[in-house]
Amino acid sequence: MSGSSSSVQYGQVPFQFVNGFGIENSPLDPNTVLIVYYGRTLDSNYTNQLAMSPGLVLIDLNVIGIGGLDHGTLVPNKVYAVYVAWDTVSGNPTSAFISSSYYHPTMPYGYNSVKLVGYAATDGSSYFRQAKWTPYGSSAYRNMIYTPSVAVLQNGTASTETDIDLISYIPNLSGGNQI
Repeated sequence: MSGSSSSVQYGQVPFQFVNGFGIENSPLDPNTVLIVYYGRTLDSNYTNQLAMSPGLVLIDLNVIGIGGLDHGTLVPNKVYAVYVAWDTVSGNPTSAFISSSYYHPTMPYGYNSVKLVGYAATDGSSYFRQAKWTPYGSSAYRNMIYTPSVAVLQNGTASTETDIDLISYIPNLSGGNQI
């Protein structure tokens, strides 16, 4: 490569410099509450470091703002981005939230740094689908498993290539780099 060329780690852009931050449904209220576990990362501008340990934060579908949905109302069968947010100015506690934006979430009041750490999907009733995001140690790789497994075919018996709509199960990352 020459000149002003640049490269991006395809498929792992959201998780560069992320260690930890596992995500799963709360055992006490799995339909409306997610748990985000401790971890370390740099913010989306790669200028501020967050070390959230030990501990966890909760994301509740009934909350708007920090600890919930960044703004608006939940949409059924949608994949939401999960962000960790912290405040480098006033010292607000580290927390998390979900957003329908994979690129530019609405920053919760009192917070000035954010990092995308995973995704969470809603079902047809706008509840969280049962799933678990597991980080692989200190690597950028993440493993996401729906529990129970999600069936995307109904009696699939196609004899030729067939399009399958997965938009309700995996993030639609077309259109730019994630933060």
